[in-house]
Amino acid sequence: DEDILKSVELIQKGKYTNWAALGADKNLFKDIGMDFLCYTDQSMLVFKDRINLNAVSIIEQFEIAMLFYNKHINKGDIIKGAYRESFEEVPQEAYREAVANAIIHRDYSKRGNNRVEIFDDRIEITSIGGLPVGISSEEYVNGNFSNARNRIIADLFLRCKIVEKMGTGVRRIKYAYKEYEEDPEFKLYENSIQVILPRISIQDSHKKSEIKRQPLTAEGEKLLNYIKASEGIKRSEVEKFMNVGKTKATNLL
Repeated sequence: DEDILKSVELIQKGKYTNWAALGADKNLFKDIGMDFLCYTDQSMLVFKDRINLNAVSIIEQFEIAMLFYNKHINKGDIIKGAYRESFEEVPQEAYREAVANAIIHRDYSKRGNNRVEIFDDRIEITSIGGLPVGISSEEYVNGNFSNARNRIIADLFLRCKIVEKMGTGVRRIKYAYKEYEEDPEFKLYENSIQVILPRISIQDSHKKSEIKRQPLTAEGEKLLNYIKASEGIKRSEVEKFMNVGKTKATNLL
């Protein structure tokens, strides 16, 4: 009702805001939307599938993105030991976070469409607009914190349960690839941000889990036992306990 629309700032001073229009089923923003492209090869000359969305809800953009993923990304089961595990060529969690981020954080003052492009070896998700003011490229890639350009859209996606918690998208994307040899890539430009999600073959789906860890040194064992006996430690405490300098303490950790 109107009270709820006011509380989420979709109505201000008795009028609908631009944020409300972006969330509406139909709107007048014909030069703002999202394109979905699936190519037959790396040349990008022949399309297997193509969808262009303009003047529709940002919620519909997200839902079409998920349908496009389910149509073109292979999923199945693999046997690991005595158990059957689901397998996705591109982790769905990484994809949904990348798409949600692209919609939430794009610069809506600029004309043009966000893009989802599916190749035979990757998915590229491009969002219009560079980093918002107040966050560096290192902070963005490390997922240190989020400085939402469009706070109202971020809140709308949170209320619609499209995202679970604000400011964790990049970390969730990385975590989705933790067991695979391939890693997602983040490209930051002046007027766009691109997330590249590698497609994983079933043969490579367990490579990281098979990497053997190197045995700890005597110093490492000593520090590990100290950490286990502590509820939490600081590097300065490690320096004193191990009788080492800052650099050595950091390397040991």
